[in-house]
Amino acid sequence: MQNLGEHQFGSLSTGLKLSMVQGYLQSYATLMQGKGFDIWYVDAFAGTGEVTKRIAAQDTLAGYIPETVERRKGSAQIAIDIEPRFDRLVFMERKPKHVAALEALREKYPDRGITVHKGDANDLLKMADGWRGWQKTRAVVFLDPYGLQVDWATLEALARTQAMDIWYLVSLSGLYRQATKDPSDICADKRASLTRFLGTDAWEQAWYNSKTQPSLFGDDIVETKRTDDLSVLEKYVEERFKTIFARVRGPKRLYNDQGAPMFSLFFLMANPSPKAWNAAKPIVDHLLNAR
Repeated sequence: MQNLGEHQFGSLSTGLKLSMVQGYLQSYATLMQGKGFDIWYVDAFAGTGEVTKRIAAQDTLAGYIPETVERRKGSAQIAIDIEPRFDRLVFMERKPKHVAALEALREKYPDRGITVHKGDANDLLKMADGWRGWQKTRAVVFLDPYGLQVDWATLEALARTQAMDIWYLVSLSGLYRQATKDPSDICADKRASLTRFLGTDAWEQAWYNSKTQPSLFGDDIVETKRTDDLSVLEKYVEERFKTIFARVRGPKRLYNDQGAPMFSLFFLMANPSPKAWNAAKPIVDHLLNAR
């Protein structure tokens, strides 16, 4: 699969994220067996089916160690390997090389009900809204975008199915890149991106604090800065999710190898059934507490 492009990962958190998704898929497939539903797995940013990490060459006391490439199963391959099987696996990607890799994966497993969609995940996921087949279908959706690509309108469409369990990796780094410390640095594109991502423009009032300081010349100076507390940003995102989803759990904050916070992993349940939540809750809580 090397010639079809590599999907690289950058930190130990990638392994934790994938192990949590694998744990939920395994539990979900087992719990749903014999319940009378078709069960689907939908991977909106599927990559290539595997993830790679390049480890740079090193000069050590023991001698020269050349560059190596570590390969792991990606979310798509993990879903394929789950037993009991999902009835359908839907992989979405925009990048042509990644799509080609996913097509090769589909050909490798012709009996696994794999569908590969090339295109924007927002456009593809919104097609789920209003489909009558959700009465007899349930799905797990994995949203692992590179930044703030998932529109709020897309989440609303998924919530309206009342049939999906969603693991959503929210980009903390994307949030504080777009929501700059000084609000005067937020250009129109960044402001529009945050509003599209959160479904409201009220984030600016919630995240920015104004302080008045006297100047040497007797005039008050008002400074407005974004909060330094990432928990404020996470809590705001969580409360937004609660306006459209029946259940929200998390977040599980994920860090890069240097210890910087990069992502917040949330679990979102569209199904309002208390019975469904009672079955999912202990699994979700266990996974979110994993280290």
